[in-house]
Formats: sequence, structure tokens, C-alpha cells
Amino acid sequence: MKTSRHLFRRHLACALLLVIAASSALGAPYISVADYPSINEAIAQNPGRRLFVPAGHHILTNAVVLNADDTELEGPGALVQSNPAAAVIEVRAHRVRLRDLTLTRPAGNAETERDAVQATDADFLRVENLRIHDNHSSGASVRLKNCRFARVERCIIEDYKRVTIDDRTANALYGYAFRCLDGNGVIIQGGRGNWILDNHIIEHRLLPTRENKERHQLGDLTEGRQPTQFGELGRALEKSRFARNWHQGSAIVVTGPEETDFTRVAGNYLENCAQGIDLHCDRALVTHNTVNGGMIGIKAMHGSQHLVISENLLNRVDLWGIMVGSGAASHHAEPAAEGKAARPANTDGAARIVGNVISDYGYGNEYWNWGGDTGVSGSFAIRIDRGQIASNPPISDVLVQGNIVSDPGKDGVLVDGKLTNPKPHYRYAFYVELPKPGEPDGRYPKRIHVLDNLFDPGIDGAANVPLPYQK
Repeated sequence: MKTSRHLFRRHLACALLLVIAASSALGAPYISVADYPSINEAIAQNPGRRLFVPAGHHILTNAVVLNADDTELEGPGALVQSNPAAAVIEVRAHRVRLRDLTLTRPAGNAETERDAVQATDADFLRVENLRIHDNHSSGASVRLKNCRFARVERCIIEDYKRVTIDDRTANALYGYAFRCLDGNGVIIQGGRGNWILDNHIIEHRLLPTRENKERHQLGDLTEGRQPTQFGELGRALEKSRFARNWHQGSAIVVTGPEETDFTRVAGNYLENCAQGIDLHCDRALVTHNTVNGGMIGIKAMHGSQHLVISENLLNRVDLWGIMVGSGAASHHAEPAAEGKAARPANTDGAARIVGNVISDYGYGNEYWNWGGDTGVSGSFAIRIDRGQIASNPPISDVLVQGNIVSDPGKDGVLVDGKLTNPKPHYRYAFYVELPKPGEPDGRYPKRIHVLDNLFDPGIDGAANVPLPYQK
């Protein structure tokens, strides 16, 4: 009996030593923010420590600011930002971790211009398993600016859009402003080696319906900060005074093509977005994502090079499933002149569009605005576009292989018990912009290879060029 008690005490002592050793290895135990007058006070007094946010609503009047390296903020609590002029969390340090929190704004006071999470120069940031809802912003739910090796993963972002004005009056190419739906889930601006993985980004509230368009006068031109003066890309609106692309924003944006490298966007589920994934970047791997309902599934422009767009499922998209082209920000190499330093070319291409599946095309929330009886003839499941302006270099070296575009009505659809064969809701499954006879081809796509795809024909055929295609 003595021996048994002695052995038990020895085992207990060893276990306690192991716990103490583990605690030492992991650092100090959690520090509860509830023990301080405010969350910011808890952070200030415990730089670089692990802080716990207990369950319940924690009302904020200013942003929670993390500016010490190695700080961790986590827990089941909800941070409720009551100040529309403030972000919920701002990160200005390295190796910060945000985990398991809920971030929101109060009902009736959820509209803002600010992000929920804004991180600047925050290397090795981890944003994990957050729930962010009702941050109705023309900004973003999560924004990373000039971060390296950061990860946004397993977050749930819901209802991030708002009605606002897209003011392009300061941009000489556009020169106008219009009423729109806007908002973004996750934005990466600049940086290297950032990952956006396995998130759910869903809009339930502000859908692009006829009713919402009429209620909020979406697309109507309005006054901006500067006088309206239509530029090269705005003249088409001068007569109609209407911007059909009033559904703005993206579930995921990776931007800064001359500053953003080696991004991975994988495994995300995106529902009811304007654009699913919007790319203005170099060296990006975009794979195994789902876009269910949107104006555009995946778009890459403005100097996006060395891309892999593969194995994505795009469902109920109404304008373009996948679109790549040379945007207005693309340019040829420029020599030094008049006090300006030389800069290298910013071109589009060297891209693989492989193994994607586009289903139920034109059966989303916006077909009424982009197809049907609107007279819009630009609905293409996969589109390769020319440069937006004459000075843009062409997109080149694009491989389109092993993709499927499926017409859900090809085998007939039951309507009131009767089998009908509706027309496809897209003009072509594949479309490449070609110059008109006699037009210079300097900004039109080059070295495009299209083979081994399964394309159900659209209204005008499978493609506007013979398949397989190589030029």
C-alpha cells in the first residue's frame, strides 16, 4: 500500500513538473482582458503576451490596436465596434495572432468606410477562425497592407456590403461617379508570400436584384468630389448616364501587380459576390475555390503575370466565369525621363487556366442585368480580353486546357411538368478579343493556346474562334 502511494506521489510530481515545463515552453498563461479597464489597456500592459477575450459582447469606441510583436488575441468573445469611423482591430506588428474572435458592428450602426481588421507591415500575421459579420463597408472585412508571409484562414465573413458611391471623378480615364453596391471580404495590397485559405465569404443581405437596383438607384450617375468630366473609359456612359457595373467589390482581392508576389488563394467558398477573386498581382496560385453566385468568377488584369488558375468550381456566374486581360495599369518598359526613374514593363500573361468547371452559367442573381433581353452581348464563360487603352501591352502566353463549361439546359428542363430546351445563357463558352479588319493589333492577345476543353455551345457557338486554337 505504501509503495502504491509512493508511486502515485512520484507520478503526480512528475506530471506537475511536466505541466510547469510545458507552461514555461509556451510562455505565460492566458491573461484575461476582463481584468483591465479596456482591451487596449490590457494589450499595453502585456506586450507580446497571449490575451484572452472571454465570452460576451465587448463594446468598443476605438479600434483595438496591436503594436507589439508576438501578441496574441483570442477567445470566444465578440468585439462590437460602435464607432463607424474606427476599424475593429488594427495590427502594426510582426507575428501577431488573432484567433476565434467575433468582430461586428451594432444593428442600425453597421455602415462604415473602415475595415474590420486592418494590418499594415505585419509579417507572419495569423488571422484564424474569426467570424466577421455586419461590417457593412466599402472597404474590407480583412485588409493586409504590405504584409509578408501572412495567413487568413478558416474565417467566416458574412454581410460585408453596403450601398455607396463609387467616385471616379479624380481618375482621368473615367471622370464620373455612380451609385453602387460595394464591399470586399479579404484584400491583400502589396507584400509577398501571403495565403488566403479555406474561408467562407457570403453575402446574404444586399443581393443584386431588380428591387434593390430600383430602391437604391444603383448605376445612376451622381456628383463626385470633383466635377464630372468623362475620360476615355467613361465616354460610353455620357449619353446613357448609367453604369451597368453597379455591383462592385470582390470576395477576395489581391492587388498591387508591381508590389505583390507569391500569393496563394485556395479552398475558399464565396457566395453572392460581385467578383469572386480579383487579381492584380504576379505569381499567384488560385486553386480549389468555389464561387457560387456572382457577376464574375475570377478576373486577372492590370499587370498580372505567372498565374495558375486551376481546379476551381464556378457556379451561377452571369457575366464572365474567368476573365484575363491587359488592364489600364499595364504598361511597357519606360526609360528614365524628365526626372522620373526608369521602370520595367508591367504586363499580363504567362498564365495557366486549367481544369476549372463552370456550371449553371447565367442562372445567378444578375442575369437580368447582363443577359436576357438587356441587349448585352458580352456574356462569355471564359474571356481573354484586349488592353483597355491603346497603350496597354497585350496579354500573352496563356494556356487554356481541360476546362468544362456546361449548359444546364442542353438536355431539357422541366417547366410546369413539360420538358423544354431553353437557350444557353451565354453567348460563347470561350471568347478571345480579336482586332477588327484594318485595326492595329498591338494591344490584342498574343500566343493563346486553347485545347482539350469540353465546351457546351452558347447562343452563338462554343467559341468565336476555331477550336483547338493557337495564335
